[in-house]
Amino acid sequence: MSVNWLKIKSMLKNFNEFYWNSEMVNNISLINDLRLSTNIHETAHSRILYKLLCAHGKEKHQFLKMFLESVGLKLDIDKAEIKVEYKHIDVLIYDGKKYIIIENKVNHACDQDKQIETYIRSLYGKDVYVLYLVRSDNDKDPSEDSLSTERRKELEENVKYKKISYQTHILDWLRKCEKETNNENVILKSALVQYRDYIEELFKGMEIMNDKDIENFEKEVLGFSATKDSIVDPVALVEKIDETKQTMKILNEVIESYEKYLCEHYLEHFKDETQITEFRLNSSRQIEFCIKINGSRVQFIYDFLKHYQYVWFGAKYPLKRWNGEEFDSNTSKDIKKIIEGNRMDGYGLDKGDNYAKCVEDDFKNFYSDKEYFCKYCKDNESAIEEIKKYKEMIESLGTNNNGC
Repeated sequence: MSVNWLKIKSMLKNFNEFYWNSEMVNNISLINDLRLSTNIHETAHSRILYKLLCAHGKEKHQFLKMFLESVGLKLDIDKAEIKVEYKHIDVLIYDGKKYIIIENKVNHACDQDKQIETYIRSLYGKDVYVLYLVRSDNDKDPSEDSLSTERRKELEENVKYKKISYQTHILDWLRKCEKETNNENVILKSALVQYRDYIEELFKGMEIMNDKDIENFEKEVLGFSATKDSIVDPVALVEKIDETKQTMKILNEVIESYEKYLCEHYLEHFKDETQITEFRLNSSRQIEFCIKINGSRVQFIYDFLKHYQYVWFGAKYPLKRWNGEEFDSNTSKDIKKIIEGNRMDGYGLDKGDNYAKCVEDDFKNFYSDKEYFCKYCKDNESAIEEIKKYKEMIESLGTNNNGC
């Protein structure tokens, strides 16, 4: 692949100058900044949806009824029950006959192997419907590993699968719920307004340029000016936009390739520093590594690219073997006691994912909630040291823990 570096450099320089001289720099959103600093988990979104689906508007079960209408499904409202995080299903709505699975992917979490197919099988013999809830209308359907295309099309043909989005379905539903909530119900009204406002913030980036910004973008970045008095040939305009898209595509491919190169080199550094011999890079660009506990090879994760606020390492619940299989409940319970009950001297355990408190706690706490057991770190240097200490400490507990 031939890369025109001078052209890419010029484009980036032009865009940088355009941005800092545009009104876009004044589009400040405190809510969006809070979102970026705390990164609300999908489980939190699922719990919010669950509570709102359970709430009543001016009539009993009105919010649930409006939600089902918005996604084109029906069930016996009077017999309806709703569960959250049931058998790992984000939200489950059922009336004893129909079972509606909501799989929440608002944060673009990776699909697990046979994830949706497993959920369907867990409700064997039931009349199951799947709502795959994504952030944007343009987000993709489940991966082939989670639900095969053949199986998805089969469900679609029987009106038992539908992709829905926060951008359209959830926002429209929240707005309707607001209208159907009495002003006297201050707490519920406030919750709806705040959550709707939060979701809208996710899509503010799609409307960040005003007319003046667009005009300057055309002139400074694309190199032409289209005004009422000076119309640009549409063919030339489209060709210029396509050329820009192709340049950005090449740039993204280069960046992705370079990121992969850096990750692979960091893997070697991780191996040399920790002396851990079984490790790999997952699809989320995190390092998965193995620690032997009670004779079992347990999968741990090291997020060295700081996908959240801080670098972290730990284990994801439900616990998995190194080969990716989940432990049975008894074994998982025993291992969970070991990993949560044994920490380096001076390190505490906070039963909750409160990483906003990391600095306050001087990074001396492990955290545990339904999703993760993890340790946030100041930087990768301290993370490597703490992984080594934690591994040595766990392996020193007994003869069963001889490392990987």
